Amino acid sequence: MPIVDGTHVIPMKSYTIVSDGYGEKGVKKTYEDEFFICENLKTFNKNLHSNFNFSCFCLIDGHNGKNTATFLKKNLAQELSDSFTTIQKTYDETLPIPDHFIRISVNSACKKIDEKLSQEFPGCRDGATCVIILIKDDYAYIINIGDSSAYLCRVFPLWSSLVCMLFLTLLKHAQTAIDLVDIHKPWVLSEKERIIKHGGTIENGRINDIIDVTRSFGDFSLKKYGLLCTGTFKKFKINSDDNFIILGTDGFFSFVDINYVTNEIIALSKKEERLVNVEKKKVVFDAKNICKIMVEHAIIDKKSQVCKKRKIVRNLCAVRMESRWTS
Repeated sequence: MPIVDGTHVIPMKSYTIVSDGYGEKGVKKTYEDEFFICENLKTFNKNLHSNFNFSCFCLIDGHNGKNTATFLKKNLAQELSDSFTTIQKTYDETLPIPDHFIRISVNSACKKIDEKLSQEFPGCRDGATCVIILIKDDYAYIINIGDSSAYLCRVFPLWSSLVCMLFLTLLKHAQTAIDLVDIHKPWVLSEKERIIKHGGTIENGRINDIIDVTRSFGDFSLKKYGLLCTGTFKKFKINSDDNFIILGTDGFFSFVDINYVTNEIIALSKKEERLVNVEKKKVVFDAKNICKIMVEHAIIDKKSQVCKKRKIVRNLCAVRMESRWTS
């Protein structure tokens, strides 16, 4: 089943997800980024157990070409579904899914995708990083490969501390942005040590002076130097204090302040809610338009810096949780 573009409205047990994305190439000649939203992985494999039937949100940051990013968009959801279907054979469905099952399945899918990419494009010189969010009911799993970012917007508990309350008064909102990923750059000690151990070098902040990330799909000439296509994982429990998750490439977050982005998305979301629920001027919450406004802000507000950057490619995906909590 192909990935369907457009705003997705996905009902969960206690809330509804509204999600979409938007990207622009900036000053580059070609647009090399992609994103996809898969409402449920079972559409790719009918044998997938319902406990593994995640909704999948993926932002892909391509570099030096588009073959890898396009290949990931077309094939990653299928590979994830197949990988979960394989591992479920060893799973006791009466128990909660162990976290390591998720890690093993996703990393296995990533390795297979990279292998298939090398067969499809044996002379491929481009690559791509990506951040994946898997959500099912109360839990979200975040897998990052490279240097894109993801943040959770969560409400501050008013009773947490005096300092917190003072900040709430000063900022005039009760939201905070929580970083959900580990960034894989050559300056991260564990990443640097792995590259050097495999015979690579770090020059000008890049592996062998070529790319400035230590994990990616493609980039096959660097795989022997410790460049990985597997990710690091985080998990959190979704609750009624959570508002939205925002995924963005390094080309977006390099030029904007996350607190500004969070506040703007909250304001734009309230406007969309009013248009849909009060004024009845829209039928569906327009998540894409919110992403578009934020991407355009990053380009316009930082236009003085554009000429100083080799890469200004911006891609943004927002996953919004509309609360229906009863407890």
